Amino acid sequence: MDFATAFRSFMKHHIKEASSEKRRDRLMRGLGHSEKLFLEAVWWPAFGHFEGLYPEYEVQDYRDGIRFIDFAYLHPRFQVAIELDGYSTHARDVTPEQFSDHLMRQNTLVIDGWYVIRFATGALQHSPRQCQQVLQQLFGRLLSPQKDRLQDLRPLDREILRLFLRWPDPLGPKHIAQMLHVGGDTAARHLRSLARQRWLVPVGAGRTRVRLYRIHPDRSQRW
Repeated sequence: MDFATAFRSFMKHHIKEASSEKRRDRLMRGLGHSEKLFLEAVWWPAFGHFEGLYPEYEVQDYRDGIRFIDFAYLHPRFQVAIELDGYSTHARDVTPEQFSDHLMRQNTLVIDGWYVIRFATGALQHSPRQCQQVLQQLFGRLLSPQKDRLQDLRPLDREILRLFLRWPDPLGPKHIAQMLHVGGDTAARHLRSLARQRWLVPVGAGRTRVRLYRIHPDRSQRW
């Protein structure tokens, strides 16, 4: 399959499967120049497929609003946020407040368990092979065989999963906060992160607000 055919299928799939109207609207307006350049000059030559890659991926930000990651790569063991920065958009024309907000947004992604990779539009144009190598090196390390996948997780995430293994009923942020002596917001962030990595699955899918989680069925047989 050539790039053009794969790209059309990729976009059609994500428009159809968009989790919210806001994301669907953004996708239907089409990707920007940097996003298309990234796919054609970097991602496609590096991997030859779009499996696991999500354009305009919706996340909750530190102000409880909604932000969009240019591209997210989601895997049961990890999640990668790929952001593309044009010089005039992200460096020259921002106010100090916008610059601070931009950095805090990245901090929140890291706290929530994301690996964050950033590329300048100029690098996509002039050094695509270097960009490809960055991604290939990252995924090569992240996808390498592990003796114990729990060891890849942060200490608090491991403690949360051990609670789920010992506890027969679904657990929510309030339970985790009480049993591990952490803040409710911290507990909620870690539960969302573990759900995105498919360690946990929400109970009562389709509700407006997820309050309880259980071990993902694909994981429960592996421990």
